[in-house]
Amino acid sequence: MPLYDEIVSNFPVKYIAGGATQNSIRVAQWMLQIPGATAYMGAVGNDEYSQTLEKCAFEDGVLVHYMKNNEVTNYHRTQNHSFYSDYR
Repeated sequence: MPLYDEIVSNFPVKYIAGGATQNSIRVAQWMLQIPGATAYMGAVGNDEYSQTLEKCAFEDGVLVHYMKNNEVTNYHRTQNHSFYSDYR
């Protein structure tokens, strides 16, 4: 997606596993402070963004299992992946 490419190219970006349910799971994981105490499963595209999503969730202590689909585009998957920029 051109907008995402532009943001990533021009600003420092930190990726965060996101989406409403996944965010709730991450909060529960943070509260429990026991790695692997929470889990999330969902479907993603099979690309570098899904790898980043999986890595971010794992670093937060969440066990994840994503069904990877080669036919899912970045556009259809954006609700499962959040990011923000520290640009000030």
